[in-house]
Amino acid sequence: MNGPPPLPEGTVARLAAAVRAGQAPPSGPARDALARIAELDPELHAFTQVFTDAVPVSPTGPLAGVPVAVKDNIDVEGRVTGLGRPVDERSAAARDAGAVALLRAAGAVVVGKTNLPEFASSAVTVNAHYGDARNPRDPRRTAGGSSGGSAAAVAAGMVPAALGTDTGGSVLIPAALTGVCGFRPTYGRVGTGGVIPLSPSLDTVGVIAPGPADVRELMRVLLGPWPGQDGAVRLPGLRVGVLGGEFGEAEGGVRECVEAALDLLRAAGSATRPVELPSAPRARRHARVLYAAEAAGVLGGLLDPAARTRRTVEARRSSP
Repeated sequence: MNGPPPLPEGTVARLAAAVRAGQAPPSGPARDALARIAELDPELHAFTQVFTDAVPVSPTGPLAGVPVAVKDNIDVEGRVTGLGRPVDERSAAARDAGAVALLRAAGAVVVGKTNLPEFASSAVTVNAHYGDARNPRDPRRTAGGSSGGSAAAVAAGMVPAALGTDTGGSVLIPAALTGVCGFRPTYGRVGTGGVIPLSPSLDTVGVIAPGPADVRELMRVLLGPWPGQDGAVRLPGLRVGVLGGEFGEAEGGVRECVEAALDLLRAAGSATRPVELPSAPRARRHARVLYAAEAAGVLGGLLDPAARTRRTVEARRSSP
């Protein structure tokens, strides 16, 4: 079963160029995106909030007029950050998250907040409040998670770009399942101010778009300076480990891209060497312990007290 296709690769640059050249009105791309959302989202459940009053900020920036969607754990000024729960209109964000501010300053138009499992806590976007995010390639199947709404919105052609967050695959998994391009930057490279975290030591803001060319346009904006940034990494003398074993398994095209990136690093003065780490299943187990502990500290106060008490009682009953 085939659903609506994503927009063609290169849409981000094409839309922005048309707006800057006066060939399209600044509000045109956002208006078209909102029409597609109204048509397609009732089946796919990609969005938790749709901003029908979205207006362009700058008709001249590198992302002039480009409609983007934002995962609903990332602050958008004047909008509620719902974390996949029912929204309380009294708790609207006071300012944009750093990543959102950079996109808006570049001319992007935020058209809505995207679906996620509550607290971004699952690799599938199952949500009792907004419906499960469905895969546009086959709506009987999941869009993955936890950035499943962002991936579904891009994969269905509702928007050409979306922000997500990634703790242990939450951008890459849904992008892979829906057939679009997901990119998780190096931890700390994109500011996480204004993002409600699941695991502060692992979370990063990532992007989902139709293809690598679109990701490049977005990252050129998101890699701009933000408060608290440590500065650029100096490549001469940098030692880069190249993972092998289970971590090195990849298709031929992926391997070629990795080798090309390593060649660039070596040419810039970095040293590379093979590195072996514990098996993937073991690494996943350790990662789950880390982010579960951090999530309890960050999000524990947001849990329903009755549900927390019930889970505590159930856990004690099941303990030896």
